[in-house]
Amino acid sequence: MPYEPRINSAMLFSNRKKTDDRQPDFKAEATVDLGNGQTITLDLAMWRKQSDRAGEYFSLSLKPKQDRQSTTTGKEHFHQRVQQMGTPVDDEDIHY
Repeated sequence: MPYEPRINSAMLFSNRKKTDDRQPDFKAEATVDLGNGQTITLDLAMWRKQSDRAGEYFSLSLKPKQDRQSTTTGKEHFHQRVQQMGTPVDDEDIHY
């Protein structure tokens, strides 16, 4: 049966491609209901840690999921960002 994500929950999966201690031990994706009819998708990362004082514990990072399949080029992204910031720029003004 394929994994089906549920709102306000997540399943952590082992990071089998981990090659560095800075990379997470587990990864997940979660969709959270904000309560106003909107949802946000988060990337979760978890590290298994050890300390003398606390013993074993887990460190967790939550970040808004970025659109990994962007179809815009760098130039298009630049122009979209300029439009958002409200500063007009002409290609003729750019000298390489």
